[in-house]
Amino acid sequence: MTPRTYERVAVVGCGGTGSLVALLLALSGIRELHLWDDDVVLHHNLSRGLFTLSQVGMKKTDATEQLIRQFRPSCEILKFPRLEKRFYPLLNVANIVFDCTDSYITQRDLRNYIAYRSGYQRVGYDGTLLNVSKCKILSFLSSDVVERIGYSEDNKWIVPPLIASALGVFSVLHTPIRYMDRIENIRVKDTIHCEECSYLSKLEDEGEIGWCGSCDRRDCDNCNICNGCERYDDGYRKGYDEGHEDGKNEGYEEGKEAGYGEGFEDG
Repeated sequence: MTPRTYERVAVVGCGGTGSLVALLLALSGIRELHLWDDDVVLHHNLSRGLFTLSQVGMKKTDATEQLIRQFRPSCEILKFPRLEKRFYPLLNVANIVFDCTDSYITQRDLRNYIAYRSGYQRVGYDGTLLNVSKCKILSFLSSDVVERIGYSEDNKWIVPPLIASALGVFSVLHTPIRYMDRIENIRVKDTIHCEECSYLSKLEDEGEIGWCGSCDRRDCDNCNICNGCERYDDGYRKGYDEGHEDGKNEGYEEGKEAGYGEGFEDG
């Protein structure tokens, strides 16, 4: 798996999510990063990012640069203050702009400006909702509340911002991802073949590789019992596609015959 690369990428907002995005971009081979933020690292930032205690009080752009330098000292990093509308033209040199801000107004204005100039990627987590998309809206909170207090400081776990950051970078550098929902609604397949056979829960106990734990048939290729099986789904899709194509062809022939008959009569 090889990621795409870009000459330069901008990250607007270098808090917990933005700093992680910047680090992952540098580790993915991006050679020039533009970091935008004029805020400083506070104690509550330590629980949802990789900032250290010694960096409390330091500008987030400086702290993020220090973090990146530990792993990619050759990465060129340009730092900018708080992004205001008069600075928007400076974003035009970036191939992609990651919006990792906690400001509804900034999200709205930045999305509207960037949409027609360069790539835009929204990445964020407000303590409830995870957003990896091209959309500007992030929080379940009302826009006036977000502008007044920002996102909830109750988010004291690094894992959700880390997931959002990884998905956002993957979306830009590899395969587009769109996700706007509660993080607990992410679903990952936990079985290889039959959902009803509890494959993973039996795997270690029985030491079987390739069969469902509670299944004694040992013949997955010819299994037709579980409708929840991936093989059933694959077969269904293939059958549907073939049936749809045959139906389309038959409909064409019938239509052609009826059209010919009417045309002949009119002639």
